[in-house]
Amino acid sequence: MKKGLKTAAFAMAAVTAVTAWSQVPAKAEEGKVTVNFWHSMGGDNEALLQSVVDAYNASQDKVEVVAEYQGTYYDSIAKVQTAIGAGIGIGIATAHAVDAIARQPEADSKIMRNLLLGSALAEATAIYGFVLGILIIFML
Repeated sequence: MKKGLKTAAFAMAAVTAVTAWSQVPAKAEEGKVTVNFWHSMGGDNEALLQSVVDAYNASQDKVEVVAEYQGTYYDSIAKVQTAIGAGIGIGIATAHAVDAIARQPEADSKIMRNLLLGSALAEATAIYGFVLGILIIFML
């Protein structure tokens, strides 16, 4: 069991390191740092936001802000609901697993194995939502 925990901890650390590395800001051609600002504003609000971004970009030369429209507010709500759904499922499963281990410490290896499998299945909902979002963006 301890070897499995060490392997799982190493895998989680590796995923965290790769994720953190992908968050390093990109450098623009002129040496500026590019910041992608995602928003859900449309119409007059989008025009006003773009004017604020343009004024900021013109006021300095170290950072370039790029305003990117990410869909309507309803699209944003759907993205948040997908993320929350996966988090709630894993949280409930973990809480019940901890309760079960407290009641039956001798069954901890079986409980942990089922918890990890359940967590993977719960996380799959977020992955399906992400893939569906990508398909909608690039196919429509």
